[in-house]
Amino acid sequence: MNWIATIAFAIAGLLAVTAIEGQEASRSAYSRDPRGWTDLMPKPGLPGWTKVPIPASGKLEPKEQWAVRDGLLIIDGSGGHEWLRYDGKRYKNFILHAEWRFRKLEGAPPYNGGLYFWANANGSQFYQAQTGLAGGWLFGDFPKAGERNRTNLREQMTGNRMAPVGEWNTFEVKATTQAVELWVNGGVQSRWERPPVTEGFLGIEAEGFYMEFHRLAVKELP
Repeated sequence: MNWIATIAFAIAGLLAVTAIEGQEASRSAYSRDPRGWTDLMPKPGLPGWTKVPIPASGKLEPKEQWAVRDGLLIIDGSGGHEWLRYDGKRYKNFILHAEWRFRKLEGAPPYNGGLYFWANANGSQFYQAQTGLAGGWLFGDFPKAGERNRTNLREQMTGNRMAPVGEWNTFEVKATTQAVELWVNGGVQSRWERPPVTEGFLGIEAEGFYMEFHRLAVKELP
């Protein structure tokens, strides 16, 4: 996809969401200042990335569902529930920028996926920015005494700025030791004050649906 098409997709999605929400849209941090970002888009063969099963105690299915073609990271959704961990480094304060879309399916499937951040190596502890038709919101698992302990901010989500299935969405996770904000297509939709864990790996979740990414970048903050 060339840069003209990318800009056209972004503008179309932004205008559509703004019209739906009736709110003035803000620009993404990436578009405001493209300096200082590290490109995270995987290369063919996924060097520097590791597939991790979900749950952490599970096993990876043998079928490969991740591919890089024509400048896109593709999840075909047929390889079970897992996440792809970026092994370049563990991040603390950062902005994660992702441009992605679902492929439209017949019927009314519960489209689902997510962006992982501040996760430990096996994913038993993580934060996620939810990607789905119901909107984008933050949640996380921080086990206590060996039991699952989830915090879910879906009920605190501000509106729903998701683009229709088949159109591009832009997500930005701004994470610092003070707060986490999830910006979706022109506005902050979810915020987590005083997060309990503030360092870890970044990643992408595959949860049974075809998704495409055409931009993935991170910018470290002081």
